[in-house]
Amino acid sequence: MAIEAALAARRNTGRGCYIDASVMEAMVCSHQSTFSRYAAGVVMGRSGNEVATCYPLGVKRCRDGYILISVVTDQDFDRLAIAMGLPHLVADPRFSDGTSRYRHRDSIDVVLDPWLRSMDGDDIAGLLQAAGVVASKVVTTLDLLSDPQLESRDFFDCSVDDENGVRIRMPGNPVRSARRPPGAFRRAPQGRGDADGVQALIQRGGQRSGTDRPTPHSVPSQPFGSEGRPLTVLDATIWWAGPLATRLLADLGARVIRIERPAGRDDTYHDSGLYVTHKLHRGKLSLAVDSRTAEGRAIVQQLARSADVFIENFRPGVRPSWDWTSPLFRLSIPRSSTFR
Repeated sequence: MAIEAALAARRNTGRGCYIDASVMEAMVCSHQSTFSRYAAGVVMGRSGNEVATCYPLGVKRCRDGYILISVVTDQDFDRLAIAMGLPHLVADPRFSDGTSRYRHRDSIDVVLDPWLRSMDGDDIAGLLQAAGVVASKVVTTLDLLSDPQLESRDFFDCSVDDENGVRIRMPGNPVRSARRPPGAFRRAPQGRGDADGVQALIQRGGQRSGTDRPTPHSVPSQPFGSEGRPLTVLDATIWWAGPLATRLLADLGARVIRIERPAGRDDTYHDSGLYVTHKLHRGKLSLAVDSRTAEGRAIVQQLARSADVFIENFRPGVRPSWDWTSPLFRLSIPRSSTFR
């Protein structure tokens, strides 16, 4: 994200950036759930290979290795029980909610573990995914090199030479950009460098020595935007990937307007909606709009007229039902620049 922000800032200012990646800051970002709860006054403890807020959520043994199962909501558990052929578990009061399921996790394991160990991971994942339960076989590091999903995304598109001249296959940039084709990464101009070299790099504005420096520009307060105006993002996402993407943009200075459903915050994550709000929606503006009504859609369309980016992760069929040919939805940015 620091690299993407630096590239965006360079497009706006003509100057390169020096990136100082803090190990502590990276750890804080990796433990965002822990720190989001801490901000709300909750101190989490260790729970081994388990998540103390819901169950089953984690890695389990199967016949040919390991399987990851993610049962977060009550509906997820209902789907799991039905997929296992044990629908009576749905009515068991011990498993009525996430807290109770975690308290009685040993009772769940009595029936879940034998079922998992009787099948291969791929078969379990296929069965549970068809039932609407998030599940995936845990693969080895070598398996990742031939993973069909990663291959279809050209994930391993970056190869570099080590000091001995050996080609090393590396993950490519996870963010695709129309401005930069895959494999466009190259070694930094100064490598690791010493303190004097790094200082000289900063003074040159991130440019190689001997190259023409661009005309100086006033540096805006944010990497995303133009003419001193921050990037405006209209956020109509829920759950995880979409809200996290827009939160990162907000962290980097974008003006993010979150479109919420009326009284919709309680359905994010059973009893931890407050923590999810701390984690995924900090730094955003918020507006509650019922987009199922004509009046609500008109409000969203009006906001879209002034937005640079519209991000949504509606269910299939929702977005095409809107009148996206309306002039109100003809955003003033290239199609290749929009996120979805």
